[in-house]
Amino acid sequence: MENAYFVPLQSRDFAQKVTQIINTKEAGVILFPPNTAKSNRLVNFFIENYKSRLNDFKIVKYDFTFYETEDILDFRKIFQRELIIARKKKIGILLANVQTLIFDKNYNLLNGMIDLQEEYPNLSMVFLFNVDVTHPEISKNIRTSLFSYIAYYPFYGRTDTIGFIDHLVKKWNISFDAGQREAIADLCGGYFWLVKQAVICSKDNPKLPPENFFRYEGVKIALEQLYASLLQSERDVLHNIVLGHKTEDILQKHSYNHLEKIGLINKGGITIQLLESYIREFLPKMKVELIEDRIFINLVNVDNQFSKKEKKVFKVLIKNTNRVVTRDELAKAIWPINTEDYYSDWAVDRLVARLRSKIADLGMTREAVKTVRNQGYTLTN
Repeated sequence: MENAYFVPLQSRDFAQKVTQIINTKEAGVILFPPNTAKSNRLVNFFIENYKSRLNDFKIVKYDFTFYETEDILDFRKIFQRELIIARKKKIGILLANVQTLIFDKNYNLLNGMIDLQEEYPNLSMVFLFNVDVTHPEISKNIRTSLFSYIAYYPFYGRTDTIGFIDHLVKKWNISFDAGQREAIADLCGGYFWLVKQAVICSKDNPKLPPENFFRYEGVKIALEQLYASLLQSERDVLHNIVLGHKTEDILQKHSYNHLEKIGLINKGGITIQLLESYIREFLPKMKVELIEDRIFINLVNVDNQFSKKEKKVFKVLIKNTNRVVTRDELAKAIWPINTEDYYSDWAVDRLVARLRSKIADLGMTREAVKTVRNQGYTLTN
């Protein structure tokens, strides 16, 4: 999270995008990486440094994390008040942290604001989101006119990241060599909150190898919150990269493209090395469960990774986790009709062997499905 006194060069790109949207007198969207406090700071930067360039407009800031607006009537009252103050001026409204409406599923208010934009020709609204509102599961709830102008504000680039590290080193009077600075920039990408925690970690633990920073409490919290703020299909994409799997699901392909645009993926790899280390560290600690009769591992939907018969076997084992499931029980699940005609120990054992191979490909240990001699199988979770 960047210090108020450090102004990244990339901030000017944001200001130019906002100016462009406001001058069009239409709605525009700027998408930020998840779990960053960029939008509010950048709005303040814009108002302090670029507001004077839009003399024809009254610029208004509205942050949904600070104001409780439940419906469009509340927002209309605010807008009408600003309209009176502005008199004959055009109005530009910068709406920060609009993802709050997405998380609350308050699409009525969001769509009402879009309608307001179309109702008033002298109004320009800039919607700032920390979540991918173009994702099919989200965009289906939103007026299509919102997506006429979409810009991206990615994680900070190398120059800004190095500049921020130098700023912290000077501020805290730390002795840092060029190698340490480059290592932290490599490990953290342009995620400033993580950069800050990594610098603190390096200061407090000078002998800790940089590649192990993700185990440091402050760094781990930053990584956990970034990971938790990702959409499910975005997590799936990162897991695929870590495990070396192809991204074939439609939603995952969409999320892959989005993560590229916000700078979390570059040339097929994760740009924040500590995040990749974090995922690798915790992937082996698998939690297998059924959600709406689909198989999830660590909250990632892996249902389509298995054949129909493999699914039947796995689901029976999941429902009976840590309990022995006999071959007869598995056979009845696989062949519910005329079980005796199809059943053989060899056929069941072959299916279990294939299941073990599949879960190993997904990062689990093959030994998660154990053979209990003369009885059957058990899944340890």
